[in-house]
Amino acid sequence: MIDRLRHPDEGKYFKLAVVATVPLLFIGLLMVVGTMGGLLLAVALVLPMLWLSIKMMEAHFKANLVKVSTLNFPEVKAIIDEARERLDYKPEVDAYVQSGDANAVLYKLFRTKMMVIHAEFIDAASREELVWLVGRFIGSLKAKHDRLTMLSALIGISEKLVFLNLLLYPYERAVVHSADQMGLFLCGNLKAALTALNRTVVGKGLHRHVTVEGMLAQKREIDGQFLPRLVRLFSTHPHVVDRHANMLRFAGEQMPEARAAYDADATMEPKPVFKAAA
Repeated sequence: MIDRLRHPDEGKYFKLAVVATVPLLFIGLLMVVGTMGGLLLAVALVLPMLWLSIKMMEAHFKANLVKVSTLNFPEVKAIIDEARERLDYKPEVDAYVQSGDANAVLYKLFRTKMMVIHAEFIDAASREELVWLVGRFIGSLKAKHDRLTMLSALIGISEKLVFLNLLLYPYERAVVHSADQMGLFLCGNLKAALTALNRTVVGKGLHRHVTVEGMLAQKREIDGQFLPRLVRLFSTHPHVVDRHANMLRFAGEQMPEARAAYDADATMEPKPVFKAAA
């Protein structure tokens, strides 16, 4: 099931990203020979440090944030467990709630998987919006979108290899679209998914002033232009306006009932930002 939820470009861009391993392996082999095996020793030291850093972060979260459980935020815990069950993802995923803007972050390294959800999102979002947000992360884990994390880290070690990121970024942008689609599949509500995306862009209070029609108008303004393409070329994320358009496309192709319900909903009119004077 997870394969049909992937963005159409994910597979081909993964193959492109794998191409980046060829010069890395060649350069790595030369460095091993040139350093008389010193590089292997350095890697052997770096890996434990990476493991220690993620474990220290986990300890910080446990000591200072509120962990999602059956005792704290049980509704959020139920959404996470439901997403894991529906996507057949067996490993436990810890989640923590932190004060902050309407957003969330997934931390993944080795076997440690943690998400931090900002309190303002939970406070303001509907259940369906939260399902979309959580579903993006669980879907990403199920789809193994972190397969190139270590490769990206190796590229980042050397300034001389930064150009190889241009082979990785298209894949990273595609998996963002894939995660959006997986979240949409789980929540089943296109309007809720788009609203949740808007919350992450402008915050919990102003999302109601954003219309998808306005975002699509912005997309039409930049379509085919050189500079927006150049900006995207050096970004790990697709343009936000493209994420709106892609979810509409996916719903039309894979979830026609959700798309029809969205098209029939007339409540997406923008609301005034300022209250009328008394």
